[in-house]
Amino acid sequence: MSKKIIWLLLSFVLVAALVLASCQPAAVEEEKETETVTGKVVEKEGPAVEEEEEEEAAPAVKGPEMITNAAGKLVEKPQYGGTCTFYMSAAALESIDPVRSAISGWMCAPTYETPVIVDWSMGPQGTGENAFLGHYMDDVFLTGCLAESWEIVDLSTIILQIRQGVHWHDKPPVNGREMTVDDILATFYRYQENPLNTFYRPLDVPVEEWTTMEETGPWEITFKYYEPSTGMLGGLYWLPITPKEAIETWDHLREIERVIGTGPFVMTDIVTASSVTWHRHPNYWMEDPLIPGNQLPYIETLRGIDIPDYSTQLAALRTHKLDIMGVGWEEALTMMETNPELKYRLNSPSGAQVFFMRTDLEGTPWANVKVRQALNMAIDQPAIAQDFYGGMAFVNTWPIQPMHSAVYTPVEELPDNLRWLYEYQPEKAKELLAEAGYPNGFKCKVNIYADAADITSIVKEYFMAVGVDMEIVVHEGGAFGAVIYGRQYEDMIYSYWGNAAPSSALTHAHGGVPSSIYAFSNVVDPLAEEYTDAVKVIVDPEERNALTRAENLRQMELCWEVMLPAASGYAFWGPWLKGFMGEVGVGPTAEMGTLGIYRYMWMDQDLKYEITGQR
Repeated sequence: MSKKIIWLLLSFVLVAALVLASCQPAAVEEEKETETVTGKVVEKEGPAVEEEEEEEAAPAVKGPEMITNAAGKLVEKPQYGGTCTFYMSAAALESIDPVRSAISGWMCAPTYETPVIVDWSMGPQGTGENAFLGHYMDDVFLTGCLAESWEIVDLSTIILQIRQGVHWHDKPPVNGREMTVDDILATFYRYQENPLNTFYRPLDVPVEEWTTMEETGPWEITFKYYEPSTGMLGGLYWLPITPKEAIETWDHLREIERVIGTGPFVMTDIVTASSVTWHRHPNYWMEDPLIPGNQLPYIETLRGIDIPDYSTQLAALRTHKLDIMGVGWEEALTMMETNPELKYRLNSPSGAQVFFMRTDLEGTPWANVKVRQALNMAIDQPAIAQDFYGGMAFVNTWPIQPMHSAVYTPVEELPDNLRWLYEYQPEKAKELLAEAGYPNGFKCKVNIYADAADITSIVKEYFMAVGVDMEIVVHEGGAFGAVIYGRQYEDMIYSYWGNAAPSSALTHAHGGVPSSIYAFSNVVDPLAEEYTDAVKVIVDPEERNALTRAENLRQMELCWEVMLPAASGYAFWGPWLKGFMGEVGVGPTAEMGTLGIYRYMWMDQDLKYEITGQR
């Protein structure tokens, strides 16, 4: 990257920071709360304090009403009402049937509910145990939804106690009646018969290999997996419940009449490939977990609209036609500059960018852990994150992502023997290379696809500074796939590696599953195999997580890959959208979890009008 480009990026950051700082409200020392959002710190004012005057007191300025939430934090008292508008793609608007699993989640998340849900009180606005940076949610963050509680008997069996007093939307043919165990069973059986669903079981599969659900009491269900699985509780995420009458009469109902759930919002209008509208469910059962006694949801109307062109989407956010939107890292700096009134937060990437190495070839540099460690120390990762990505990147993303809160260890909390891997130490890197038998460095090749040319060129310069002369070989399209999957490389290969679950890389990239086709460093590690076998049979999620945290640290020190910062996008939203700190969603996927957070948000309609002139 040229110095000019780097300087421009840094200038944008500085300008944005100065503009943001100038737009902060005056602090009230007597009563205030500080809310930290990545890239921005907003100080919330408490009630205005009257200043004493000798002749006549100035009229009091009414500030927002403040209350203390269940986590002991001082927050504004939520308001009911208002309309929240957000972008939805035409593809997301196509499916309203929850039988289609993840793809229909955009339309179904505000309407339908599942047996379990993420515990919102453990997020940034509550205890802070989960940053809600991504969609993956560990079992320790789950709480009851349509299942009030559960008992995990073993890794194949869960007993669910179904919540009473939950009512369907007031639409025929159910007309607001109470949900029962029969609805859950009818939903489950329908899903098993449909090949579009996660729970589908083909007829030629023996019954003993089916996941089953059986009523074992008036409000009790026993859920059995056909094989042991640590993911069985999370699997209940994929079971949005529909009323049995709607299932029985599905083909006779008009499209929008079929959409009947117990969720916080009632779907009231669909315009094909254009928009969808929901209204508040007036008989919704859930209270705000952070403000007990407050019935959810707060927002009166949700509107999802399709805007095909990305530049038009950005324009809609800038002009406040959208209240919230995700923005790519390359456009985020400009948005910060043009709209300093907007809040924003950096999300976690869902994968990592690394240089894989042929660690299986004896007698090569890659077989020596000191060489692998040296190459990581030779790269100034914080500088790349700041200068190349404009600060829109995370440094520590491998082998576990920042969104995996239950098992992730931030750089600042790493032990000394690991933290220095992320520090720029070229002299120490040279020492390690010499100890490994390469005092003068060595030559090598790295295979990449065209889009990685810029970042690889930067890494090449860092490597050259410690004596490693790396030749870059660029492949187009399908040719790259043949090289990486056919192991047609002798030294290194660059690739993005998706890592939705915390143990994905630990098992499938680092030798835990020897047959994995994604182990591009060809790792052979018996201890990783032992971890993979052990983690499968641990029932207690806390014990499982402790094992994964320890294994993550062990594998980090081995440096099976050269790690690079991973860029991510930002959430931008209007400051009038309250009860929100940039949380990405409530799992388990973007389609199913993103819109689930709207039940907790509220609109400060007066503030929106003051800033935008819109209601």
